[in-house]
Amino acid sequence: MKNNNYSPIVLGDTDPYLKDNTGRRICRNGAYVPSDICLTDSYGRAILDAFGRFQMDEKKWLNWREHGPDGTIRWTLGGSDASTIFNLSPWTCPLELYNKKKHVPVAVPKNFSESAKEAGHVYEPFVTEMFANIMKSQGHNVQIYNDTRMFQCGRRNEFGELQYPFALADLDRICVVDGNMAILEIKTTTNSFRNKETIERWKNGIVPIYYEYQCRHYMAVMNLPRAYICCAWGFKREDCSIICIERDYTIEEMIMEEEQNFIEKLENSTPPSMDDVIPKLALQYYEQLYGEFPENLPAFEISSRYDADIHSCLNVQRKIDALTEKIKLLEEEKEKTFKKILPLFASADNGKGKYELDEKQTAYVEIKSKRKRPDIDETRLQTDYPDIYADCMKFDKGLLKKKYIQIYNAYELPSSPSGEFKYKISLHKKKE
Repeated sequence: MKNNNYSPIVLGDTDPYLKDNTGRRICRNGAYVPSDICLTDSYGRAILDAFGRFQMDEKKWLNWREHGPDGTIRWTLGGSDASTIFNLSPWTCPLELYNKKKHVPVAVPKNFSESAKEAGHVYEPFVTEMFANIMKSQGHNVQIYNDTRMFQCGRRNEFGELQYPFALADLDRICVVDGNMAILEIKTTTNSFRNKETIERWKNGIVPIYYEYQCRHYMAVMNLPRAYICCAWGFKREDCSIICIERDYTIEEMIMEEEQNFIEKLENSTPPSMDDVIPKLALQYYEQLYGEFPENLPAFEISSRYDADIHSCLNVQRKIDALTEKIKLLEEEKEKTFKKILPLFASADNGKGKYELDEKQTAYVEIKSKRKRPDIDETRLQTDYPDIYADCMKFDKGLLKKKYIQIYNAYELPSSPSGEFKYKISLHKKKE
């Protein structure tokens, strides 16, 4: 990017505490003053959390992200939108982002994990402290600032107009490392066997592309030379990875131009194509968009332009049916073979046998009994701890329906769509 002589524009502060010009919280008559984005009740009084702190109004904050604090920016894009526009996000497809900006309603809202979201807020200060400690142990001079302001890209074109007025940034932290200001992005990931490959990539200094593009968007908005991304999956130093992303103007310009193209799609009401979207991600969004369809209605006619797709789907379904039947036959054949081998275990003292196939391979045959879940001696528990027994009694809908069907019908709630579809294609012969 050629014009690097610019500063980000401060749009507003997302801190629920009112601040003065120096960034310090204002205190009047021994009490802090709530800001415009503070969550308030119907009387305009600040709502406190469990620790007596002001809370940010989530709806106002989301509106700020959409149109700026004063509502004058028609279209906005944040850091997490960058990877979505490039169809690199594992969570959101471009059409979903487009429709969200266009305020297209969905039948089934996306189900976010509130506990995971809360955990992210809780761990953020801890991971920030971990970043500072690790960097200092490596000999760096580090200062970290929790800058709660919202920024707009201040780069201007040859006519003095904002070149990317849609580009906003709401940062986790600002850090100064050895006198150089940088962005600090905090991430957490799950420490589990299923996530082992992801953790190994973090350990090897590989940032997921969707997080890299987020940081590059922020560097463009803030006009800063680098961003540190700190990801933790535990509470020890070895459970943390710090990666520095240096600013690359070629990649940055590509990102900003593609974001500009996305804004033009919004302006011209041209939805992005779903052709290159990962099928699973596309289907998940369509499920949210369409919701539940009424049953027992006549089938509608599908246009002949989908002839190739219908035949392709039928062909895939035939292959699935053939493989399913083949697996069933193979399982039966396996059972026949095991029927001959199992008598060998009659005189064995364990459920594991081995057979030397050759010098390099050994085959093991194992028998494991399926076990039921451990049960509880309810009679003894009820006698010894009647209050605990009563507290742990589970409501049984099936028993209510069986014994008191009229009451069950009176209190039964209508079922709601889960946001997941079942896909089925089948052939029906026409009547002669």
